[in-house]
Amino acid sequence: MQRQIKGSRHSAASHDVRLSSDGERAFSSLLRKKCAEVKPSTAQRYRFLIEKHILPELGHLRVEQLTAKKLQAFLQRKRVNGGLKGGGLSVKTVRDIGTLIKSALKYAQAEFSV
Repeated sequence: MQRQIKGSRHSAASHDVRLSSDGERAFSSLLRKKCAEVKPSTAQRYRFLIEKHILPELGHLRVEQLTAKKLQAFLQRKRVNGGLKGGGLSVKTVRDIGTLIKSALKYAQAEFSV
């Protein structure tokens, strides 16, 4: 199932996001909230990291299945060979991915009593 999420202080078309599955509502809600608070280029980076790096590997997990050990292993894989064209991601990119995951988990806890 695909759904379109809109929302921002900027034009709606510039922040359309497509996420698959209801299990990703924490990321979609967080993204909608964050898009209203940041520049379009930052919102685009958030979308890219979520859609290309986080959801492909972690999107199938339920929140309660995401342990500290799994998250640490995921971030380490990204650092070593997580680039879309091979090679590892920069320390900053891996930190940004970790921060987005942490933000989504906190948001899910507050908003959805997860």
